[in-house]
This record gives sequence, C-alpha cells and structure tokens, in this order.
Amino acid sequence: MELEILRLVKSFNEIIRNSITGPDCLDPQICLGDCCFIQIPVPKALASYYIQQGWAKKTNFKRGTEFSFVMAADLSSLRCVFFDKSLNGCSLHMSGYKAPQCWVYPTGLDIDTLNHSCKKASGWNTENTENLSKAKEILTNYVKICKEEAHYENSAKQILHRLHSKYLKELPNLTPYQVTGLQDSWDRFNILIGDGYSMGMKHFCDKVKCSESYFQCEKICIPAYNQFLAFYELYLSIYIENFGFKQDYPIIELKKVENLS
Repeated sequence: MELEILRLVKSFNEIIRNSITGPDCLDPQICLGDCCFIQIPVPKALASYYIQQGWAKKTNFKRGTEFSFVMAADLSSLRCVFFDKSLNGCSLHMSGYKAPQCWVYPTGLDIDTLNHSCKKASGWNTENTENLSKAKEILTNYVKICKEEAHYENSAKQILHRLHSKYLKELPNLTPYQVTGLQDSWDRFNILIGDGYSMGMKHFCDKVKCSESYFQCEKICIPAYNQFLAFYELYLSIYIENFGFKQDYPIIELKKVENLS
C-alpha cells in the first residue's frame, strides 16, 4: 500500500506540473502564501517519506479525520509547516511528491467547470485536458487508497499497539483532575490534559474505591491507571467504528459508548 500511494503521488505530480499554469505565486507582490494555511490531509505513507527524506519531523503531522494525518500549521506564521518564507512558497513544490490536494487549488480538476480564479490573482491556465482527466483519475484512486490506509491505522490492532506504548505510563505521575483523556499521535497515545479541573478520572477512582479525596489526590494510583487503560482498550475501537477516528479522545466522549453497552 505504501509503495502504491507514493507511485500515485509521483505520477500526479509529473502530470499536473505542466498542465496547470498561473500567476507567479512566489512573487510577494502577488501572494504571501494565502492558500497555505489549510491543514491538508496526508496518508502516513507520504508523511513517512517526507520524514525519511529529512524534509519533516513526526511532530509536523497531527492525526486526521479522513486520512491518517494532516499537515500541521506553524502557529507563529499561521502557515503550513512546509511553507518556506525564503521561497515565499511550498518547499515541496519541486520535490515530485507534493501532496496532490495542494496542486488542485484553485482549479479543482473538474474538467467541465475549471475554476480559473484565485483569492489574490487571476490568470490560471489549463493545458492538455486529456492530462487533467488522467490526473483526476489518479486523484480519485489516491483518495480511495489513503482512506483504506487510515482505516487500517485506526483498526483495533493498531489502536491497541499505540495504547500499550511505554509513553502512556507517564499517567501515574499526574494528579487525577488534570487528565481529560487521550490524544493520538504518530506512534503512541499521549495524555490529554485539560486547562481546569476535570472530573473524568473520578470515574476510575470510584471504581477502585479510593479513600483519598479526588481533588486533593497528588498522584493517580496504579489501580486507577489500570482501570483507565482497560476502559480505552475496551471502548476506543468501538467508539471509532461508531463516530470515526480523530486526534483527541476525551473520557466523556468514550462514555457515550460505555453508556450504550
């Protein structure tokens, strides 16, 4: 699957590069990367390739809701992490492996109703509609296989693998009221910590009949930790089947599944 995704991306790049021309987006007098703030969905296969090439880090991607990941944004510039200020454009543009969705803007690849306008400039041109038709077919296949990859990434087997990461064992070092749930990342789940006082862990503290006052407890005990982990082992895959996969999984959300059981 990984090799097929990369093949489709490379083919799409080769076809589309000479099929759509437009205003010089690298000219700062025309544009400052106004379309580069969208968090584009990407498959793990493509994200992994960027990392292997030294173009990105794992932290440059967040778990997605359609594909396995989305490209993260640089909060200091409010641009995609691949936006290069010195280029005034995308650092992946000439790599041959630029995400297909980034090429599509603003034409849309609908051959009958191609969009020739842009937020900042006009003058987009399409050359060789036969090539564009091929590109659209590749894009359709790419989206299909990326969704298949994402469903595998969020299968019960893969979820359990990430749940049993050693990093989750940091939980007993936190106070109960800090914890609101779990956050999915590249290869593990991280503890989701709220801004205020959360009652989520009380659900597990009550099960172990702890005599400690919830808000005065300084450290989550091992029995409560085990209850928390067992809860996610039991209900997370079921939740995903019913409500879809995402990045954050608060305790209160998974209780929807528990309440239905």
